[in-house]
Order: sequence, then C-alpha cells, then structure tokens
Amino acid sequence: MRAIKKLNSVFAVTMCLGLVVGCSATPVAQTASSEKVEFTFSFWGNTDEKESYNKLIEEYNKAHPNVTVKPMYIPDDYSTKLNALASSNTLPDIAKIQAGQVFPWSKSGKFVDVEPMHKTGDIAKKLEYTGFKNSSGKVIGYSSNNEIIIMYYNKEIFDDAKLPYPPASADKAWTWDQFVEVAKKLTKDKNGKSPGESGFDGENITTYGTNMILNGNSIQPLLYSNNGGIVSPDGKIILDSPESIAALQQIADLANKHSVMPKPSQSAAIPSADAALLTKRVAMVIDGQWSLQVLGKAMAEKGLKLGVAVLPKFQIAVTTNTGSAIEIITTENSKKHMKEAQEFYKFVMDPSNIFPLIENGLAMPNEEKWFTDPALVKKWVDNKYHPAEYKTAVVDYGLNNVKQPSGFFWENDVKASSIIYPALDQLWLGKKTAEEVVKKDIMPKLKQELEIK
Repeated sequence: MRAIKKLNSVFAVTMCLGLVVGCSATPVAQTASSEKVEFTFSFWGNTDEKESYNKLIEEYNKAHPNVTVKPMYIPDDYSTKLNALASSNTLPDIAKIQAGQVFPWSKSGKFVDVEPMHKTGDIAKKLEYTGFKNSSGKVIGYSSNNEIIIMYYNKEIFDDAKLPYPPASADKAWTWDQFVEVAKKLTKDKNGKSPGESGFDGENITTYGTNMILNGNSIQPLLYSNNGGIVSPDGKIILDSPESIAALQQIADLANKHSVMPKPSQSAAIPSADAALLTKRVAMVIDGQWSLQVLGKAMAEKGLKLGVAVLPKFQIAVTTNTGSAIEIITTENSKKHMKEAQEFYKFVMDPSNIFPLIENGLAMPNEEKWFTDPALVKKWVDNKYHPAEYKTAVVDYGLNNVKQPSGFFWENDVKASSIIYPALDQLWLGKKTAEEVVKKDIMPKLKQELEIK
C-alpha cells in the first residue's frame, strides 16, 4: 500500500464532503432494528483525510438513526498502536488494516470472513488484484483505496529541453535504455552540463533526471518488468533469478553509474515529490498514484505543469498495485451486531461513498466498472486535479497492466521484507553489486528465517 511514505504524505481533500452520501450511486439503507448499536471504525491519514472520513461517518449515522459509528483516528504509528489495542482487547470493530498486518492478523482469527458478502454479489465486483489471498487462495480482504505505481514529470522541463513527453500508454512505454538516455539529457549540474559531457560535476547537480523511493512499491514493478520479482505466485523465491538481479543492478546504476538520480547521501536534500517537481529539482518521479493528491493540488493552485506517464519497461509494460484492507474485526461487539457491521463495511467499500478521496487524487476506485464505464471514468478523472494524460496513463494502465506485489499473496512478505530491503542499502550505496547483495547477504538469511532447504 502506500506504506510509510504514503502515510506521511500531505493530503488535500477539497470536495463537497457534506454531500458524500448524496453522491453515492448506492442508496444507504435505513437500519431496520430498533436496538441502539454503537461501534468504532479506525483509520489513519492527515487532517484532511480525517475530515473526509469523519464527514462520511457523520452522514452514515444520520441515515441510520439506530447506529452510531464512532471514528477512531490514528494519525501515525498505526500498526503499532493497533497491536497495542489488540493486547488490551480494545480493538475497533471495523478497521483499515495496513498490508503488513493482513496475513498475521487473519491467521490469528482477528477478521470476520468477508468473502461470502462479495460472492453473493451484494457488494459490486472488485478488481481482482485488490484482493488479499492466503496460500490456499482464499480472499481474506480487499483493498479499499486502490493505488498503482506510475511516473510523474514536469512538462516545463521537457519543453525547455525540447524533448517529447514520456509515453502515456503501456503499448508505447519507454524501454529502460530510452528512459536512462532521457534522464541523462534532463540531468543538469550547476553549469548546465549533463552526465557524459566534459566537465560534468556530479557533486553539484541542480536538476536530476529522475527519482524514486527505493522500497518495495517502486522496486517490484520494475522487477516484474524484467520477468523477475521477489517471489512467484506459488511461493518460490525468485529474487535471486538473473532477471531480478539484472533489474536491481540497473536501478542502482541510475545513481551510482549514470548520475541521473540522487544517491542516498544526496536524497536528504531533495524535497517531497511536489516540491521537487515544482522547483525543478527533479524532472521525473516514480511514485504512487496517491501522490496525485498533493501533485494535483500543486498543478491546480501553484502552476506546476504536471504530466503523468506509464513506467519505463525492461521486457514488459507492467505496474503493481498497493492498498490497505478494510476488515470487520472479531470483537464481541461486532459479533453481537454483525448485520450492522456488515452494512457499514459495504458502505465504505463502495467507491461512490469515498468519492472525495478519489476525485482529489488520494485513491483510485476498487471496482472494474469505474475503469470501463465512460460516465464513471469521467466522473473521477475529468477535473482540475488529474492531468490530461491520466485516462490512458493511469485508468487504462490500472485496468490492463497490473500485477500484484508480494504483499497481497505471500504470507512471508513481512518477514522477508525485513531482510531484503535493509540489505539492499549496500547496493544503493554502491558498496556492493546486486549479485553480491542478493546471493551472499539476502538469500542465506531468507532460507534460514523461512526454513527453505
């Protein structure tokens, strides 16, 4: 899901929040029972996202006079604090769950089985890749706020360099070599020189051709693009495949060989994605769709000439999704009032009811019809916060070119990630090659920790 970086993003929800329910395509049913029911719903985000969810809950409560949903807003350290609530037996009745908690909490019996509600058709069909599936193939939750990894860029930098914009459709995706060559042309030192030119000063770069956060969100789609990955759908680790190692090395080469991306030692001086693009510190940023909420606002209010594109490819044009599940927690209260809990679950899983979060760029719908029905596509795309290329670069890309990252189907993902990503720091720093890090540092620990023979 957008994970740590995503949680720290600055969001800007500026929709008619008081009309959330009125905008819904699914009428909110009145509660039939006369019994007063009260339960809690926990979530995270900044103050704007908090306001959006609070307004949604307020309207829901008005439509259900016998039900009081109480918001439990946890702005930071969400997983840690939920674990503490679990220890004290004071968990919320319904909760957004970060991807890293979905499998361990499911295995410990903390979630109500929501799959029957989806199978009956009572809830509109979700995109297949938004489902978290355990090793037996059972769906144990669905991502509520769908996201994919894409590329943003500053059109003005391209215009000044007289270069064509990055491709906005998967069938025209740049090859990795094309991407690197363009990034070189856009990278400038304090004297206006680019990498490869005589006198280029790699220690005093004013504009980098590209940047990305070197975590699983950005890395996995690029590994997939080279027919590699972390783990195959059947649970076989493929990080040590030649394809995965080659992709990792070429990602590291962006900074350490080509000088088109900040090195870890230089990254601290690079501002957030919106400021980096707006101030021309970076020309292209690989990031999550969720960043559009900040970038779209910069486009609408600060004059950023924002463009959006599909990712460059090694072998195939592909991206990955992220997201957090919404789950009904097996509390005594939810078990006692399961009907009401299920009603609210259905409500928050409906894109129409979280539309302010979608329209302003924080989230994407999790239902196929929002990607295929022209009227629905227009509803969430045709506004000042979405760049002109969004329909093909994100909507079509998000429908046809998405592959699930390991966190959606591999129960060992959290444990493996705690080994993989810290070890990769040696690669990003240029101290070791991808082959050395993967084969000597990562794989032995993975085999030991996961008891792989």
